[in-house]
Amino acid sequence: MFKRSHIIQTQLQPAFELAQEHVKAGGELLVHSFSNGGGIQLVEFAKLWVRKNGTALPMRAQIMDSAPGKGGWKRSHAAIATSLPRNFFTKFFGSLAIHLLLFGCFLFDKIRRVENVMVTLSRLLNDPGLFDVKAPRLYLYSKADAMVGPEEVEEHAGEAATKSRNVVLVRFERSPHAGHIREDEGKYWGAVQKAWNREAQ
Repeated sequence: MFKRSHIIQTQLQPAFELAQEHVKAGGELLVHSFSNGGGIQLVEFAKLWVRKNGTALPMRAQIMDSAPGKGGWKRSHAAIATSLPRNFFTKFFGSLAIHLLLFGCFLFDKIRRVENVMVTLSRLLNDPGLFDVKAPRLYLYSKADAMVGPEEVEEHAGEAATKSRNVVLVRFERSPHAGHIREDEGKYWGAVQKAWNREAQ
């Protein structure tokens, strides 16, 4: 979340080279990202692709699991808190530290007059200069997700649809963040397969 663009792109270089070799050989890409962290990596991958090849990232289908969210205070706190050890000390003082971190990030953005990283992410994920608009996009999300709200995903999907994207939304009812496959494996992989086959949902 806090790494600079060029550092992420350097780390993605091996994956980029493999994907580029696959496309040059006539293969197609299924682009499948998870959560906002995965979205950030995907955007940097697409930027790298544009810089190296001069075209938007070519995709047969794009799957977005549990993303994007707007990075609201409560949901951001929930996302970071999941990595804390499960004991009273870290739960209490860790939670306090997370609030301080979020306040620091908020203040830092205000002082520098830059938009929040999650706002930037949402905008770039719908940038036709980065992602091929002809590829169908599947959003997999949950009503019960504590980190990325269903309304956030649906809003982003609506914006994508206005840019001539073929958008499909598949909502789960009880699954946690990035855990939808555990609610209904058939529903999850069936939706992915339909996106790959470019079938109507």
